[in-house]
Amino acid sequence: MIVYPGLCVGLDPDILRLPAHFSADPSSVAPFLTAIVEATRGVAAAYKINTAFFEQYGHLGMDALYLVREAVGDAYCIIDAKRGDIGNTSAAYARSVFEDLRADATTVAPYMGSDSVEPFLAYEGKRVYVLALTSNRGSADFQRLQVQGQPLYLQVMQTALSWQGPAERGFVVGATHPDELADIRRLFPDAHLLIPGVGAQGGDPRQISQANAGGSALVNASRSILYADQSERFAEAAAEEAQQIVLQLSNS
Repeated sequence: MIVYPGLCVGLDPDILRLPAHFSADPSSVAPFLTAIVEATRGVAAAYKINTAFFEQYGHLGMDALYLVREAVGDAYCIIDAKRGDIGNTSAAYARSVFEDLRADATTVAPYMGSDSVEPFLAYEGKRVYVLALTSNRGSADFQRLQVQGQPLYLQVMQTALSWQGPAERGFVVGATHPDELADIRRLFPDAHLLIPGVGAQGGDPRQISQANAGGSALVNASRSILYADQSERFAEAAAEEAQQIVLQLSNS
């Protein structure tokens, strides 16, 4: 049973930041991340595999992606691909993440509207996280524009809940926006949220937990856990950092 908000460990490999005893090439990605998964399995509620960090290394990176997916095993697995395209293309993307990679959940970009997201929503028993208010600086360019008297990200959330399909809808809301998160939780008390941005991006776990007000959510941390230590005790240090974040989330 997950006590919310739960910790999601982001698996975003960077071969230039691996501990010194690993070679700085894609062949090190799978053993490094497998060790992280095994060390944090007792504290993580989920794992988020960001496909871009594997794709950047070509076929060796993609080989590593499949090995890491196997290492995650039966733990809750989010494939963070932020897909979104015309219907038949989205259907192909959906098959990739839900059938080939056997994801429990994925992330999608809603800019192209309902027919770009509904192929993902067709998968019963899966969860589709729609980008709403992201943690990056450029999120203000569009997401905060006023539309019919409210910010666009709220319009996105309301509209996405009306789209067809049996999959559960979730929303991505950045940890760097605790005030807006509190408003979102008040307006959407039953929505499941994926909250990235804790740790290296500056999101505070205690603030996030307070703003979330006990709602269903996964709080993602990546770099602060993965690269907590550069020595041979890197996996132990990752587990310690993960445990610290969980304690902060639970002691808000």
